[in-house]
Amino acid sequence: MPKYQYSVIRFVPSPTRGEFVNLGIIVGSDATDEWTMDLVGKKNRAAKLDDAGILPLVSTELERLQLRFPSDDEETPFNNGPEISEVWLADMASQCRNVVQYTPPQPILASDATTAMEKLWTMFIVDHVRQKRESLTKHQIRTRYLKSLQQFDLTSDHYKPKAKLSTGHSSTSVDVAVYNGVAKRLTQCWSFQVKDTESVLNEVKAWGWTMRDLRRSGGEIRTSTRKIIVPKEVELSVVYAPMADAKVDEFTQEAIDVFSDSEVHATAIQLDDLEAHAKGAAELLGTIGP
Repeated sequence: MPKYQYSVIRFVPSPTRGEFVNLGIIVGSDATDEWTMDLVGKKNRAAKLDDAGILPLVSTELERLQLRFPSDDEETPFNNGPEISEVWLADMASQCRNVVQYTPPQPILASDATTAMEKLWTMFIVDHVRQKRESLTKHQIRTRYLKSLQQFDLTSDHYKPKAKLSTGHSSTSVDVAVYNGVAKRLTQCWSFQVKDTESVLNEVKAWGWTMRDLRRSGGEIRTSTRKIIVPKEVELSVVYAPMADAKVDEFTQEAIDVFSDSEVHATAIQLDDLEAHAKGAAELLGTIGP
């Protein structure tokens, strides 16, 4: 079972007095590439301690920080600041010692970050019922795929999440690149279980144009230590979650048309087939037999 790191966000209106109210929780793991942050809705208890009237400013700053975490409505988080990571969380705990404080990161075992958050919410935010989110996000789909790859003994030497792909005329971020010297498969993840499906569809179309360019001239992925050649005939796949009612709506169908375009030639994979798709990646790398 994966190990996650968590920190409780505290409002401390008077650090000398030492009184505090828990306003939220951050939990995540570098190994699984999962990070989530949740805040309480009503802040009545915190308001009772707020003699200086600073709670509105604190709330605004925390909501701004929350925008940097993936959510149901925001497939691409707001990235104005350092990358969210275990090092970042430890730095926040050591440096933020004023009216907003973060407890030193502690480990928790859970099947995924969402389950970890539910456990922690019950422990630390006992007087607030957390609203459950039933829909899947792009981030959660990518995490599921990474975990499926790990089940077939693929490690960080075999794949790279959020890889930066450059082609002849454009660039994009690829959710998961699988390679063994050269790229063998590029996988993109999308969820249509969001409110703003049209925005996601625009992302799909932009991705399609970049993949057409890749098919014409190939490309490359650069990491901190190496350059990975991406041949134009590389396998392309898309893992997606359709709308919850299971009907093929116009947005999902238009996206599938982009995936299956003859110039793109990407395989569309639904979540039920994720494990088989991960096994196929292991077969491409030769780590297991077909």
